[in-house]
Amino acid sequence: MKSLSYIDQLKSKVSLFRFAMICMVAMTGINFMQASVCMNDKTTVLVPPGMTGQGRVSRHKADDDYLRMMARYTTGLAFNYTPSTARGQFAELLELFHTDAYPEMRSAYETMAEQVEVANITQSFFVQEEIQVAEDVITIKGTLHQSLAGQEQKPAAADIKLRYQMINGRFAVKELWNDKRD
Repeated sequence: MKSLSYIDQLKSKVSLFRFAMICMVAMTGINFMQASVCMNDKTTVLVPPGMTGQGRVSRHKADDDYLRMMARYTTGLAFNYTPSTARGQFAELLELFHTDAYPEMRSAYETMAEQVEVANITQSFFVQEEIQVAEDVITIKGTLHQSLAGQEQKPAAADIKLRYQMINGRFAVKELWNDKRD
C-alpha cells in the first residue's frame, strides 16, 4: 500500500508541475503580447526649452504643440541667417531633412550659403499669425526682412510651407518652400 501512495504522490506532484508550467507559459505569452503593444504605442513626452506645454511624440505622429515648435525651429534655421551663420545653420537644417530629400537639399543649401556669403545677405523671418498644422503640411505666415550688402530691402509677406513626416518618433522635413503672398 505504501508504494501506491508514493506513486500517487508523484503523480500529483507531476500534475502540479504541469499546471505550474502551463501557467508560466500562459503568463509569458500575455507579457510578450502586452510588451509588443507597448512598444508600438510608446509615447515620449518632450519639454524642450522655449515650449510652454508638453509635446507628445509616438512612432508616426506628434501633437500640434510639438509640430509648431519644430516648425519654428526649422524656419529659424532656414530663414534667419547672416553671411557668417548661414553655412552652420544650413548644415544643422539638413540634419532635419528626410533621407529622400537630403541629396537635393544639400546641394541647394550649399549653393545658397555661397550666394549669401558673396552677396552679403542678411535675412530674418518673423511669424505673424498662429502656425497652422494640417495632416502633413505646416503653414507659417509671416514677414521676411532682408538686407543685401547692407541695404535694407522692403519687407515681404511670406507663407512658409513645410511638408513633414514622423518616422519612428523623429521629425523629418520632406519639403520646405515659400509661397510668397505679394
